[in-house]
Amino acid sequence: MKITHLSTFDIAGGAARATYRLHEGLLKIGEESQILSLYKTSSDNHVLEYKPHQSENNLDSIYCNYIQNHYINNNRTSISNTLFSLGYSGVNVNKLPSIINSDILNLHWITSGFLSPLTIKNLLDLGKPVVWTLHDMWPFTGGCHYTAGCQGYENNCLNCLQLSEDIFQLPHHLLQEKIEFFNHPNLVIVTPSQWLAECAKKSQVFRHNRIEVIPYSLNTHVFKPLNKKEAKKILNLNSDDIILLVGAVIGKEKRKGFIELINSLKICQNNHQFSELINNNRLKICCFGELNEAFKGLGGIEVISLGNIKSDEKLSLIYSAADVFILPSLEDNFPNTMLESMSCSTPVIAFNIGGIPDLIEDEISGMIVPYNNIQLMSAKIIQLINDRPLCESMGKKSREIIINNYELSIQANNYQKLYQELMNSLSINQKQSAVFSSSTTMDNKGKYFEKIYTNLALYSMEKELQTTEKKLNKTEEKLLEAKKVISEYQETITAMESSKFWSLRKKWFEIKNYFR
Repeated sequence: MKITHLSTFDIAGGAARATYRLHEGLLKIGEESQILSLYKTSSDNHVLEYKPHQSENNLDSIYCNYIQNHYINNNRTSISNTLFSLGYSGVNVNKLPSIINSDILNLHWITSGFLSPLTIKNLLDLGKPVVWTLHDMWPFTGGCHYTAGCQGYENNCLNCLQLSEDIFQLPHHLLQEKIEFFNHPNLVIVTPSQWLAECAKKSQVFRHNRIEVIPYSLNTHVFKPLNKKEAKKILNLNSDDIILLVGAVIGKEKRKGFIELINSLKICQNNHQFSELINNNRLKICCFGELNEAFKGLGGIEVISLGNIKSDEKLSLIYSAADVFILPSLEDNFPNTMLESMSCSTPVIAFNIGGIPDLIEDEISGMIVPYNNIQLMSAKIIQLINDRPLCESMGKKSREIIINNYELSIQANNYQKLYQELMNSLSINQKQSAVFSSSTTMDNKGKYFEKIYTNLALYSMEKELQTTEKKLNKTEEKLLEAKKVISEYQETITAMESSKFWSLRKKWFEIKNYFR
C-alpha cells in the first residue's frame, strides 16, 4: 500500500513526532509510507514539503491572519492559553501526484495554514480511504485544541468560554462547517487514547463516524534505560543527586499544569526530609523544553534548564538520569513524554486525566493523582524520592509495559490492518465516480464560514488598524520624549560650553593683567 500522511510539521512538536514514529514503524514493516508536510525540518527523503505558490489564496490568507490575530488571539479569556485555530485558509493538495498515487491518506495535525475544513472535504471526495489520527480536540470543536472542560462541541459551540467577545458566533459556524464536511463515508477516526475516543463519540462532528483507538508508539531501542549514575555524570550532575524531571514545548501553557506542580513542590518543602535534601543541595529539578519562569520562585531548589532537546538519544539520556518524571498536565491526550520516560525505566507521577490511565497502572508502573489534587501530588513525590526500591520496581514495570505494548511495529501493524480493511471495503465504482467529481473547482470557504467571512474580516481589519494606530501613537509619544531629552541635552551642552567660555575668558583677563 502507498500511504501518505498529511501533517503541518514533520518532526517539530508532539503531534508531529507521533506522526513521524508511525511513519517509521510502517516503513519497518515494509509499507510504502511518506509524509506530506507544510514545514519540513528533517532530512528524511520520504518527507515531501509542500510549498504553496505565492499567489495561492494570498488575499484570503491575509484576511484570515487578521481574523486569527484579532478575533481569536487578542480576544482570549483567562480560562485557557492553549492554541485556538481558525483553520482557514487552507491549501488544495488533492491534485498533487503524491496524493493521486496514494492508496491511503492519513490526516494528522493539519492546522496553521495547511488544510482547512473545505480542503479536507476535497480530499475525502477523491474516493480514497481517509484515516484521521486525532492528536487533540480541534477536529471536532469550534476551534479550540483543548476545551478547558467545556462541552460545547457536543451541541453547538455557542457562547464560547475561550473568547471574550464573539459577536459573529465564529466557533458555532466553524463547528457547523465541520459537521457538514466531515460526515463522510470514506473517513475513519483513530485516537491514541480512550479518553479522546469518548470525546469524539460525543461530538456533533464524529458521532456517526467509525472511531478506533490505536495508541502511540516509540523506538524502544533508542528510548532505553541507561545506568542512572553514569547518565547523571554525563549531564554534569552528581551521581547521588535526586533528579525530578519535567518537560514541555510551551512552559507557559496553562493546561500543562506547571503552576499546580510548583504549588505542590512548595507543599513538599514543609516535609523535613525534603527540606534536608534541598539544604544539602542533593535534590534538583531538571527541565527540558521551555522553562516556566515561575520555577525561579521556588526558593532553595536548584532548577536546571536543559533547553530544547532535538536528539532522541540525548532525551533518552536525560530520562535515564532522572529518578522521577512529573507530568502535571490538566488536559492531555496521550503524552509522548509519558511513553518516553517509562521506556527509559523512569516512573511517572501524573494527574488522572486524558490518556494517562490508559498507560500508567497506579502504584505499579507509576503514580496517578486525582485531578488537580496538589496535596496528594506532593505526598506522592515525597514517597517516591524516599523509596528508591519502589522507584526501581516501578521503572522496571514501566519498561516491561512499553516493550510489550508500545513498540513501533505494534502500532504500525494495527494501522496496517485497518488500512487493508478499508482498502478491501472500498468498491472500484465508488472510487472512479469520486475521482471524477473531485475535478470541479471549489471556493476556499464553506457556506457557514462564508456567511460571516466578509463582516468578520472587516471587523478584524478594523482591529488591526486600531492596533497599528496605537503603535503609531506610542511611537510618536516616544519620538516626542526623545526630542525633549535631546533638547534638554543640547541645552545642557550649551550651558556647559557657555560656562566654559566665560571661565576661559576670565582666566585670559587674569593672565593679561598679570603681564601689564
